[in-house]
Amino acid sequence: MTRRTGKLLLELAPLLLLIGACLCQVRFGYFDHDLSGHAFGADDAFISYRYASNLVAGDGLVFNPGERVEGYSNLLYVLFVAAGLLVLGRDHAYGFSVAINLLLIALTYVAFLGMARRRLGGARPLAAAALFSLTPSVWIWTGSGMETPLVLLLVVLTWGALEVALESGERRAGWALGALAAVAVLARADGFLIPLLAAGFALLRGRRRLALAVASAAVLTLSLLVAWRLWYYGHPLPSTYYVKVSGELGERLSSGLGALFAVATRQGLALHLGVLAGYAAWALRRRGGRALASLPFEACFGIAWVCYFVYLGGDVLFDRFLVPIFPLAILLLLRWSQEWGGSRLATARLVLLVVALGAAQLMPLLFDPRMAYQTAKYDRWVTLGRYLRDHHPDAVLAIDAAGKVPFYSGLTTIDMLGLNDEHIAQLDARAGFRVGHNKFDPQYVMGRHPDLIAAWMKPNLDLWWGIDRARYTRGGYRIRYLCSTDWRPPGPAIIDVSDFEASAIRRLGGRGYAYAVLERRP
Repeated sequence: MTRRTGKLLLELAPLLLLIGACLCQVRFGYFDHDLSGHAFGADDAFISYRYASNLVAGDGLVFNPGERVEGYSNLLYVLFVAAGLLVLGRDHAYGFSVAINLLLIALTYVAFLGMARRRLGGARPLAAAALFSLTPSVWIWTGSGMETPLVLLLVVLTWGALEVALESGERRAGWALGALAAVAVLARADGFLIPLLAAGFALLRGRRRLALAVASAAVLTLSLLVAWRLWYYGHPLPSTYYVKVSGELGERLSSGLGALFAVATRQGLALHLGVLAGYAAWALRRRGGRALASLPFEACFGIAWVCYFVYLGGDVLFDRFLVPIFPLAILLLLRWSQEWGGSRLATARLVLLVVALGAAQLMPLLFDPRMAYQTAKYDRWVTLGRYLRDHHPDAVLAIDAAGKVPFYSGLTTIDMLGLNDEHIAQLDARAGFRVGHNKFDPQYVMGRHPDLIAAWMKPNLDLWWGIDRARYTRGGYRIRYLCSTDWRPPGPAIIDVSDFEASAIRRLGGRGYAYAVLERRP
């Protein structure tokens, strides 16, 4: 075996580990701390699948046929999934999206390793590759069925193309940045942030023409996208913006800081954030007024990305938005270590920090419930969706979980939290901030007279989101089904309680049957 072949095999091993870990998460793990609702992908992913399915069926990019509302935030990913459904059919939506994500995360690994090779010497590139592969957050969000791997790939590719353009001035790198800017805008509703931060970094380095080119590509693509949205949906931004970026700024910042603290302590991100802040402080002390202009992309982008996360108020999906911080901090630490010299003390310090970073990243294996691996998994949303499809095939459903249940049931659905409902999305935020969960209108929902209403049930038999017992009883509804919300149901997953007394329903609620489906009496 030649030395080159041996090196290639060493670099291939972390990739195989990464793919294997992602597949293990898909088969045995979970995708939210609410385990019984996220056993097979994240619930929000199935909102995208429903749009893709309706597009393939000829109904357009809509949640309900005939109702134009943009409840997804990942146009490009929806189109990817739609292409797969054309060939495989809607029953394979989740499997196809996982396959897309595995390809995207493999490409991200290759791009990240290539950048590490260019920047680092000795064994550092292999250390960077290994640390990237040993990141449980990457495993989770690759298997989630969401677009996170696509965003991560775009961050890494933009990062690499920008460094090449700044160092060599190659026109091809500039064109690549422009193309990546356009793709980023289409990939996520807030994807414009990636090229605009890249343009700002180029401006800091005195490359005004490059900055203008990248920003122009992003702004032009965004302008065309907004024009299309206005024509097709009637609003310049998706409903996800109106629903999530709501409430007072002070509330959002407080929530965002709390969310950042939770991710830092539970997902092992604290050391990575410390690397970003530590490098910035070290550069400021060492370089004084030139520190900002000399900061590497990893530090500038990472700090700005975290600030945006806090500004939004965090993410109900926990660490999803912060996944790019892992590779940014990994490479920054290894690049920083090259400035410490080659003494034994510097080498020992580097080894200690790399081991600490890896150990911190792997903490979720011990403490994160999403990694409570099981061979037999229960997903209440999938179960309930299929049950309603079989027992109420022509019903109109109102629900607070707009992903799997609407997708698997195929029912016309009112999204009670507004992502897929124009009226609720445009409401003023209610008091008390929680990302994506502070807009709802029980009077509007009841006024549309859905056949079924599904939501979490309180011990007094009120439902969440203002649908209290007096209101739904007055509207002619009764509790028809209770669905188990435990990750291991104590009995049947769904119980028909139409003939049960209120006291018996309360007892079942105390046993974990805390999700209720109301039925409108004839």
